[in-house]
Amino acid sequence: MATPSRGASAPGSRSAAASTLSSRSAAESTPGSRSAAAASADHPSSGFSSSAVLTASCAADGGASPAHPRAGAGASVLQFHDVTWGPPGGHALWARPLTVAVGRGVTGIVGANGSGKSVFLQLAVRALQPASGVVLGQPSVHAVAQEVAAAPQSMVADIAGLGPVLGALERLAAGEGAADDVLAADRRWDLPARWQQALQALGLAHLQPGHAARQLSGGERMRVALAGAFLSGADLLVLDEPTNHLDRPGRRWLLESLGQWTGSVLVASHDRELLGTVGSIVALSPAGLQRYGGNWALYQAQRQAEAAAAQADLDHARTERERALRTLQRDHDAQLRRAARGREVGRTANQASVLLDRQKNNAQAHAGREHERQQQEWMRLNDAVREAASRLPAQAPATLVLPQSAVPAGKQVLAFEQVVVPHAAPGQPPLDGVWSGPVRIAVMGPNGCGKSSLLRLVAAPGEVAGDTSGDVSGNVNGGRVLRSVRAAWLDQHNTDMLPPGRSVLAQLQALGSPLPEAALRTHLAQMGLGADKVRQPSGQLSGGERIKAALACAL
Repeated sequence: MATPSRGASAPGSRSAAASTLSSRSAAESTPGSRSAAAASADHPSSGFSSSAVLTASCAADGGASPAHPRAGAGASVLQFHDVTWGPPGGHALWARPLTVAVGRGVTGIVGANGSGKSVFLQLAVRALQPASGVVLGQPSVHAVAQEVAAAPQSMVADIAGLGPVLGALERLAAGEGAADDVLAADRRWDLPARWQQALQALGLAHLQPGHAARQLSGGERMRVALAGAFLSGADLLVLDEPTNHLDRPGRRWLLESLGQWTGSVLVASHDRELLGTVGSIVALSPAGLQRYGGNWALYQAQRQAEAAAAQADLDHARTERERALRTLQRDHDAQLRRAARGREVGRTANQASVLLDRQKNNAQAHAGREHERQQQEWMRLNDAVREAASRLPAQAPATLVLPQSAVPAGKQVLAFEQVVVPHAAPGQPPLDGVWSGPVRIAVMGPNGCGKSSLLRLVAAPGEVAGDTSGDVSGNVNGGRVLRSVRAAWLDQHNTDMLPPGRSVLAQLQALGSPLPEAALRTHLAQMGLGADKVRQPSGQLSGGERIKAALACAL
């Protein structure tokens, strides 16, 4: 296995070529199609940015910095000081400014969908600028987005972020290098050997730096991008949901690589196995940020203790409010009785009218002051209850209300007849099978084995939904896919089911949903998509929110 050292052959300073911000990406479109089955690498995906790889040396002003010595083992490499951020014309993403220091080791970034995990990472790499506050530090940074897209002309070395260095080393080895190549090579003479060693460990030894990146599956592209990160020699790795498209061997490799890494890592993830290996956790929520020492298990224990304390505080605040309410009611009743007695005495006593008026005015003034005191006390107690309730973790689960299946139990849904899947491993026999009724089918396999290709065959791009005749899948090398029900296609990038420029509400209406808008809003809110989200262009939603929205459109 390739040891993910931080560049043993790299010098203590970064070259000018490595101190520039570069991104290699392009939106990769998947043919518009619809599918009833789903393949995954066990985890949903979410968005960080459109760029696959960012390599930069960050300075306090957000620009490139000159060469610098690496920080000591106990030093912070990055500091957030009172950082706020919000979309143009929108509200701040967090109620409180963020202040946190990032040191050596692996720091996990957690939070609900839409809490700002990807924004936090983009602020860390200076891809976004704070609305206020400052991000300080001068680490060299290598970032990997959760969607590693590939432009039409991108090569494998490009999505690894190593294209310039490997190209320069190749030209120098061939005796064709120039002065710029010497700078770009950065004295990393053993990088080609370490690159091949990393690919071997990932099961991608057949790849060459110049191979077309678009020929790789999503999981293979992520493996290549992560291999480039661990070979970058950067001070800080920034990884956004890196396990989303990895199979189990790929995840094991990632966990081992993180365990051997001697620098700093910021990793946003929902993967509990990965979070079980981190040294600290930064939890983001609409309220702001809170840091916890330890891994996922310790974080959960601390959160449970906080929740128990918050519940106890809430119970106490409610008890105090109920006690005060009884006291206020008792005082109010006593005041009414005193006022009634005063009026009775005034009617029967032989007192001057001036004196009676003065007593009446004094009583009314006292009653007014007492009423104001009671109102202030009641507001204070209500505020205490609300404050205690706000510290309780949100517990409302996302729910998805689905119509009953319209597929009869005995109806044939899908059939394979000698289907040869594109990109299948050599020697893989043709697929045959018949499925009937409202069946659930899991398509599993290692990265690059053809899971997505198989689903595209099932979805039959370009065919009329419900067509059961002929070769509905296009080219299946002589085999046939027979599908007798309508299909909805939800790909890894969600772009076919939910175009980035259209809101989920508009897309549901465009798809002909029979539900009125009010019912659609209710169902979307139950999935965690509130009123402020359902009209936003889907491209502005977080990755997890886009998955929820796309699922709503598909189901």
